Amino acid sequence: MASDVMSVRLHLSQMRVPGVVEDTPSALVASVESALRRLRCRLCRFRLSQGP
Repeated sequence: MASDVMSVRLHLSQMRVPGVVEDTPSALVASVESALRRLRCRLCRFRLSQGP
C-alpha cells in the first residue's frame, strides 16, 4: 500500500462513497450516496425512487 493511501471506516450503514471531491493536505472531502434503492422525503415521508 502506498504511503498516501488511507482507509477509514465511517460506520454509515447503507451508504457508499462514489468518489473524492477534494484531497489536499488540509482537507479531505468525499461524496456519499445512499445504497438503498428507495428513499423517503424527510418532510412528508413519501417514498421516492432512486435512479439506476
